[in-house]
Amino acid sequence: MITRTHHFWSSAYAIIGKAILAKIYKVSHRQIERWGADPDFCVSAAANPIDRIRAVCVRLIELGRRDVVEGGLLLLLNPLGYDLMRQEICTDKGSIALELLDVASEAGKLSNAYLTANEDHNISADEQVALRSLADNLGVQVEQLKDAIQNGKEVC
Repeated sequence: MITRTHHFWSSAYAIIGKAILAKIYKVSHRQIERWGADPDFCVSAAANPIDRIRAVCVRLIELGRRDVVEGGLLLLLNPLGYDLMRQEICTDKGSIALELLDVASEAGKLSNAYLTANEDHNISADEQVALRSLADNLGVQVEQLKDAIQNGKEVC
């Protein structure tokens, strides 16, 4: 079972062959071996293309560009005939009133972070990332509120 990225690469070069992979990626056979090496036990192990794609995806999500990550994943899933399905967000409180409190709390956090970031009238790139992350959290809370409203969940 493939549970880590180096498992994929060691399986890929065992099945496809190092020569073909080296030709596709325009790297040496040794580099292909490094990608498939277990970083816990091999000092010459190297970050492989999956590791690098994951790092790019994490950064894109931090910058609020989940759409770009989803598009890339769709391209990778296409040969398998798979599609992406967004996980449905459900209320975690079971109550409209309690979800409203969560929304207000997250909105307050976002507002405070914005005011702090904008004190110098210049929001840095790092501050933008933090604000987008807080906005994403607020979005999750709003979705949970919508679920509570849709399902008529209220504390008696």
